[in-house]
Amino acid sequence: GSYGVRAKRVRVRIEDGDEVSREIEEAIEVVKPEPRVLAYGTKIVVRSLSTPHGTIEYWRAVPVYATSYSPCRLGVDGCGKYTASGRTVERGVIGVIRSWYNMMKGWPVYVPGYGPGSIEDIGAGFADRDWIDLGFTDGDWEPWHDWTILYFLTPVPPLDQIPWILP
Repeated sequence: GSYGVRAKRVRVRIEDGDEVSREIEEAIEVVKPEPRVLAYGTKIVVRSLSTPHGTIEYWRAVPVYATSYSPCRLGVDGCGKYTASGRTVERGVIGVIRSWYNMMKGWPVYVPGYGPGSIEDIGAGFADRDWIDLGFTDGDWEPWHDWTILYFLTPVPPLDQIPWILP
């Protein structure tokens, strides 16, 4: 956040060297203040959600932009069979930006319309949004490019390992 700036135009009347009146003629907001996070809660509430894959229990839900990839649809020349964690690229493998991967490797997640998965890979991402990449094999690849919700499934990680504010 940042502080705002207000300006006032004041008419001061002085008689014989002494101030006798002061009147605000105009008050304007030159720069609007920007809100900021002063604190954040750490009480985790586990919730349930009914899905086509059964009922899931989750402790965090984050809006994300989702795209898809497969071994030969990596956005570069050639193919790559393995993820950053050493798993094979397939359905259930979720790629995230490096800062998330470093904190969340292996965490179980759920994506509506895709299903359950875990964070197992690093992708290029987008600088202006929270982003995930949904893994597929070349044979079952589906094009994804839309906003969705990423549900972080139970069990809840130890509190000292949770990034309360996502980078």
